[in-house]
Amino acid sequence: MVCQPPSDHLTVQYPGQSITIPENSVSDIIKVIEDIYYRQKQMHPSHEILCDYAVLSINDQATNSLLRSARVLRSHDNTTFTRFDSIQLAPGMFHFLLNLAWNMLEIHCGHGDDHGSIQSIIIELNKK
Repeated sequence: MVCQPPSDHLTVQYPGQSITIPENSVSDIIKVIEDIYYRQKQMHPSHEILCDYAVLSINDQATNSLLRSARVLRSHDNTTFTRFDSIQLAPGMFHFLLNLAWNMLEIHCGHGDDHGSIQSIIIELNKK
């Protein structure tokens, strides 16, 4: 069963189509963003939604790095969107959880002799 949003729900969604532009360089990531907003969504760079509102972009670390580099390259552009100031970067859930796990392991690993440490639990699990 799918839960329907409330009747007064105001969030507008813009689903996109698949594209064949690679995302492995700064120039390509700029092409991807321009394709999504200019060609697919038919929005102008000064469009109110693009300039006045934040656009959440959840990516892997490489894509976030490329987007930050594109922001530096476009720092002297005219509009907020062409400078990529409106794009708010966030780490993908996989990377967030991976960093959390490494942090937990770094802080709470302990030694095999320490009762309750992660290392002692791993040793007990290997025995069973």
